[in-house]
Amino acid sequence: MKKLSEKQQYLLSAAALFLGQVMYMYYVGARAVSLRTILEGFGAGDHYSLTIVLGSMAMSVMLPLGGKLGNMFGRKKLFAWGMIGFLVSEVILAAAQRYWQTVLGIVLCGAAYGLAWVQNAALIVDIYPKEKQPLILGGVFVATSVGSLLGPIVGGRCVE
Repeated sequence: MKKLSEKQQYLLSAAALFLGQVMYMYYVGARAVSLRTILEGFGAGDHYSLTIVLGSMAMSVMLPLGGKLGNMFGRKKLFAWGMIGFLVSEVILAAAQRYWQTVLGIVLCGAAYGLAWVQNAALIVDIYPKEKQPLILGGVFVATSVGSLLGPIVGGRCVE
């Protein structure tokens, strides 16, 4: 197999970092407009705030823990595991038939994203030379905006 050039490696790394950010922000936006309706379908509409808080708490716990784990086991590996955990959480959410399954998916999503996000920030510093870091950070912010815009639009259409 042909080895990738340094430029190809940089582009592939940037694509992975941007995609992770778009995916999560899309999820947050879609969840914002659809979760109450989903919970009401389970008869748990009054647990909306609790559900959001549990996901946020999981992410808040994983941010500092993820930093430590990234130092111990490698940032690239934990970024990949965070993205895999995020995808698993989305499958759980899509297949949820009960309120507790929805909570499980949201908590796992928060934890997985907390693990991946802290690696994302550290990988920019690890991978890219100092003069390229602002460009990559700008790309991450653009990816955040794209995900934030698409999520509510698509989530709202799904609820309708």
